[in-house]
Amino acid sequence: MKKSLCTILLSLMLYSCAYAQDAVSPENPLSGFTAGPYLLDITTDSAVVAFHIDKALAAKVLVSDSNSTREFISSQKSKSHFVKVTGLLPGQTYDYEIICGDGEIRTPAGDGSFQIRTACRAGESFSFAVYGDTRPGENKTAWHHQEIANQIVSNEPLFCLVLGDMVDDGTRIDLWDEFFQVESKLLRRAAIYPVLGDNDFAGGKGLYLDFFPSLTRAYYKFECGGVQFFALDAWGTRGDQRSKEFDAESPQFKWLESELAKDEVQKASFRVVFLHDPVFISRGRSSEILRRTLAPILKKYNVDVVFASWHLYERSVNEEITYIISGGAGAELIWMDKDRSYQSQADAREYHFCKVDVTSNTMTISAIGANRTVLDSVTLTPKSDEPQTVSRVERAAKRLGKDILIAAADDSPVVPLYFFSSDCSYCRQLLNDDLPQLGREYNVSLAIQYFDLGIEGTYDLFLNAEAEFGKQGTDVPAIFIGRSAFGGEAEIGRNLPVELEKFNKDPQSYLEQMITPFVKTQDTTAKKEEAFNGLTYGIVLSAGFLDGINPCAFTTIIFLISYLSLVGSSRRQMFYTGGMFTGCFYYIFCNRYCVFQFHPGNITPAVYRKYRKHIASVYRRGSGGVFHR
Repeated sequence: MKKSLCTILLSLMLYSCAYAQDAVSPENPLSGFTAGPYLLDITTDSAVVAFHIDKALAAKVLVSDSNSTREFISSQKSKSHFVKVTGLLPGQTYDYEIICGDGEIRTPAGDGSFQIRTACRAGESFSFAVYGDTRPGENKTAWHHQEIANQIVSNEPLFCLVLGDMVDDGTRIDLWDEFFQVESKLLRRAAIYPVLGDNDFAGGKGLYLDFFPSLTRAYYKFECGGVQFFALDAWGTRGDQRSKEFDAESPQFKWLESELAKDEVQKASFRVVFLHDPVFISRGRSSEILRRTLAPILKKYNVDVVFASWHLYERSVNEEITYIISGGAGAELIWMDKDRSYQSQADAREYHFCKVDVTSNTMTISAIGANRTVLDSVTLTPKSDEPQTVSRVERAAKRLGKDILIAAADDSPVVPLYFFSSDCSYCRQLLNDDLPQLGREYNVSLAIQYFDLGIEGTYDLFLNAEAEFGKQGTDVPAIFIGRSAFGGEAEIGRNLPVELEKFNKDPQSYLEQMITPFVKTQDTTAKKEEAFNGLTYGIVLSAGFLDGINPCAFTTIIFLISYLSLVGSSRRQMFYTGGMFTGCFYYIFCNRYCVFQFHPGNITPAVYRKYRKHIASVYRRGSGGVFHR
């Protein structure tokens, strides 16, 4: 124990020494600078050199390459300077020096760490860094922030996307000074592109404009190497920020749509959006309003990757868009229970940053921990280069489906089967008992692609499969096999053995004629719209009685009532309807049935009215859509 304590104390001492070397002090070569120098707004031919000093002085920036040195003057005496350097060449590196007044404050002459690197041309390779939540937070120390900053420096990014919450309290100048002290060696040669977090905004009193004047309108765009970047102002979408700033009709999202729709943006190799609040996340707090208003825009205009901040690392895919959460650059780590309805492909409870390497036809995103460990890595290719033979829905099926093989015997023939489950007790019985028994009885191995309808995105796959098999309104659990679709316990129990017997008579002919779902993308939006138009108060009230028989549908319909209350013409009427539904539920309570569970991630307020007829038709069918066991 004593040895461990000594080790910890020694580590703290060593860190304190290392941190002191980066801090501003009378002995530090950057004495007199309170923040910076740091780079802003690099283009192929210009950059802004920003710095803040402890006395009001005029200043000049000397920019040198192998051939010449030029001066850029900031003649007004001020403690803050933003000097635009122009006339540069694409993809080049220039040394710079800063001289304030008569030289009483200046950067060290000949120090090669002060460099401007311009944006490169389309198709040329470059790297950038992404990280968020650099503030100390509950850690009460800049230790982790300094660790990550040191790692990023060694990776030589051209610029950094900083995902908000740079400081704990945006009203305190000392915290902003500390942020720039920690990042001093990085931002003197890598431009910073920030978005605001709620701590930076600080109720509108944050001092961020003193350091980032371009954030007057806190959303903006830039381009580098043919990649289009869009920064958004979304830091309080769960209640702290005015909803009109990010609803579907907001100036910000209207601007985003108009920019994304431009021909040069759509022809770009990649489109990147970055903001503070997560749109989708499995181990954190996603923004429901962004899922309704922003996600459709991202999908419509082929955005490739979205970066946001939360206190961990996570990677997920939704509607062919990669969502990266990178909030492990300083603040406390938070590890919430995984949201069963939204799957992530990778996550890590580690301090980290993301290094992004871009070439003419790839974008590789690597999450790198403070100890240099690569936590996760994924390579994206331009969507225009993806094989046209692979449909969007086929890629979604591969991502959301789980492959299960039920082998009757080593030499038994194999038949593909697509199984959509609401995770009810009969669904589990079917998967664990009934299907293996049928496989043994008919000496058939079942290659099952299993879909959990509680996971976002699978409902669209379900509708797509219905369209391909030519059968609408299939009950759940549902099985698609051969050229047939069966739904509900009675239909599956009656028809699946017949289908397996048909397969056994002529397996080769059966497989040649079978339908392979998810090859073509069907218009599921139109099917939802057609399906939901018939939902009435009477149907919801009847559903309450039926749901009393089936408690596994209770949460489903409560979600339904909750969502309808947001978009219905009369909230009071929806409240009464919900109350009647709940009363009916408790009156008839009994656990004998199961139902397809509509997850709120599948049905959002923006599309809720489109679903009404589907619920209506489900509840009109046997047991009103409640499937008898």
